[in-house]
Amino acid sequence: MTTTATPPALVEAMLAALPESEQTFARIDFGASVYARGNPLLNALMIGTGASQADIDAFFIAAAAR
Repeated sequence: MTTTATPPALVEAMLAALPESEQTFARIDFGASVYARGNPLLNALMIGTGASQADIDAFFIAAAAR
């Protein structure tokens, strides 16, 4: 999440495309301060941006090294 609590435009568009009944929970989930590799929303968003499973793994490996 950004420091302004505003999702980047691409993520906002993806969240807005969800059915209304899922949007609130997705926005709450996206706004979490901690993400898990198995988080379905995070995986769907990353895959939606063109990331592969290997890219997602690399993202978490890099984040863990910080």
